[in-house]
Amino acid sequence: MDGTISRISSGTNAIIQTIAVGPEPTGITLGDGTVWVADADAGTLSALDATSGQIKSTISLSTPPFGAAFGNGSVWLTDPNVNEVTRITPRGGPPVQISVGSGPTAVVFGLGSVWVANGLDSTVSRIDPATDSVTATIPVGDSPDALAVVGDSVWVANRVASTLTRIDAAKNIAASTVAVGGSPVALTARGSDIWTATEQH
Repeated sequence: MDGTISRISSGTNAIIQTIAVGPEPTGITLGDGTVWVADADAGTLSALDATSGQIKSTISLSTPPFGAAFGNGSVWLTDPNVNEVTRITPRGGPPVQISVGSGPTAVVFGLGSVWVANGLDSTVSRIDPATDSVTATIPVGDSPDALAVVGDSVWVANRVASTLTRIDAAKNIAASTVAVGGSPVALTARGSDIWTATEQH
């Protein structure tokens, strides 16, 4: 691990910029014209100008961050060491810590909420950004490891269970389960389609 992030041209598929951000970058997200990078080893959140790639600021955190998402004007960081999500508001104000389930890793913003995969207790926490509180805790498959928002649903990759769970966001329930041929570790969506990356058993 060399402690950098890379900018890749979508036109040429070539790396056009490499930026040193810290020894162990673990999460990256885009919002407010800024690329936000969480670094677990340094315990920092770096803000990079999305056009130039230059580091604008670095915020020191009290605990190591892992996953990162942007939404409702804030950066949301998971911390599996203390089972919390930290809300960072770039325009001022102290960080806010929100207790979630055990071993939070993946985090995504969508449908007006923050969704957090709790890998050790096999649940997903839903956070209301208006109150900074958990409004629902939804059981899913064993070891949720990735999240994606599609339409009015949240999809969850359950690594150990080798399944995907679809959460009905209107009801806060696991509505369906799809078996996959391996251990799903990443998700993305295009339109109504879900794509998942799986490891071999």
